[in-house]
Amino acid sequence: MGKDKAKRQVVQAEQLLSDVGRLLEILKQADPFPCALIGTAFVEKALIALLHKFFIAGSTSAEQIFHEGKALGAFFNCAQAAYCLGLISKPTFQNLTLLANIRNELAHTHLPKTFDNPEIAELCKNLRPTDFGRCPIPFDERLSKTIAKHWDTLSPHSRFNFACVSMFQVIMFAASTVTSRPEYTD
Repeated sequence: MGKDKAKRQVVQAEQLLSDVGRLLEILKQADPFPCALIGTAFVEKALIALLHKFFIAGSTSAEQIFHEGKALGAFFNCAQAAYCLGLISKPTFQNLTLLANIRNELAHTHLPKTFDNPEIAELCKNLRPTDFGRCPIPFDERLSKTIAKHWDTLSPHSRFNFACVSMFQVIMFAASTVTSRPEYTD
């Protein structure tokens, strides 16, 4: 008897935006495990919302493509598709890849790890501050400039948190600017 693949639900951008306060509460927690899992899951849901909004409206196939084992059933695949479709920038894609790797390092271990473990700290060190470009700055502009100025002195945990929130903001902005593709007809 085969095990059914998980059916990931598409969460609409509006719902994610209404839940962002809860994300911020979780990221403030000292425990890195829920921080990494939920922070990255939130960003992944934003990617799914962005891609889903870009796809053909009302398509069942567009919903099913995100299920586990399908083409966009993994975080990295969604990030790669968003980048290849021109929906996100290369630096955003690179940060998303690092967030996924950090999450995997924290999640796939038999002993608890923290953001200060050497391999995780190194991944966090490679996270880059977000250049919001055309995207409105999600924080007070002074705070955003302070974060960018002192990025190299932030703890690995703080870098991870700011990267999650920044990536979420950039992806949500992208989602607000895309429209569904029309269905192709012969």
